[in-house]
Amino acid sequence: MGINFHDGKNRHTYTTRIANDSWMEAVKKIVSIEKVTNAADIGCGGGIYVKALADMGVPCIVGVDFSQSNLDGAVENCKDYKNIYFKHGNAFDTLLEENRYDLVLARALIHHLRNIEFCFKEAHRILKHGGVYFVQDRTPEDCSLPGDLEHIRGYIFERFPSLLEKEKVRRHKSEIVKESLISVALLR
Repeated sequence: MGINFHDGKNRHTYTTRIANDSWMEAVKKIVSIEKVTNAADIGCGGGIYVKALADMGVPCIVGVDFSQSNLDGAVENCKDYKNIYFKHGNAFDTLLEENRYDLVLARALIHHLRNIEFCFKEAHRILKHGGVYFVQDRTPEDCSLPGDLEHIRGYIFERFPSLLEKEKVRRHKSEIVKESLISVALLR
């Protein structure tokens, strides 16, 4: 059974971690952060990666989440940042302005969605032409990697194979993600 994102008791579930420096370095290799004037994090949870983008120098970031409880935790988590805003919306309807964001982030989001194409269409709608849509999520293939220092979950899945099977079912295959992203980008 998954976490109830709307339960107020869980408002701090996604606020207590910080983005790893290696994640920020990987983003900087893909995105010219110094050229990003504004970014949106769809499915921002407790604001961990919104805060990381601000720490990387993005001047204006909006986090969108469907859970008001998550947003309440995110507001609290990011209270010292004057360049971070939050909006109640969802991956299919962010309620954000069209063609506005240089960077749109969807981190650990798509495994919660059945139809990723609708999510990708919404992200492309709000993304500026020439902007970067950054999707990061595990695939069934990722979940099946053997356990090591970079993939701790692999050890858990090796010990409890039934958990691996549940995890693989809720993840989108790499080729499906790629095909959907290409399909949506071509419609643009």
